[in-house]
Amino acid sequence: MVTIDIYKGSSINLLEIARAWQAEADTGFGLKLEPEHFIAHLQLMIDGPDSDVLVRQLPNGFMQGFMGVHLLESPLSGELMAEEHMWYILPRYRSLAATRAFLAAAEAWGKERGATQFILTASRLANIDAGRVMRMYGRLGFKPFETVFIRPIGG
Repeated sequence: MVTIDIYKGSSINLLEIARAWQAEADTGFGLKLEPEHFIAHLQLMIDGPDSDVLVRQLPNGFMQGFMGVHLLESPLSGELMAEEHMWYILPRYRSLAATRAFLAAAEAWGKERGATQFILTASRLANIDAGRVMRMYGRLGFKPFETVFIRPIGG
């Protein structure tokens, strides 16, 4: 049985997943995904007081993917919100069921901590077919909230 749990180990165990993400990431934005730097960031989330890393894993410990989650206070109201900070599932384990399981776990994580809203990002860096992902999120009840633009400084 596949489970999604709060990860308490070393982020070094997530290195192979980060390397798979690096190989798949769209580099058309001028951003680099350096797996070793990235897993150091994940360790900060694992150790942080208002963040965690959720992992989807098999009983033998094999991890199929992860989602970083953290809490933030809305600047508009002070309301506590939970946010998916980064999310990657190895391609062969992606499915609507895996998506729903991660979202249910992340929303439960936020609810347990008093959050009333959940923010989810559909990044073009992480997924070249972000339009398809955005449509799926819409079918799951999420509403588009913000559009983010990027360019190199001086460019």
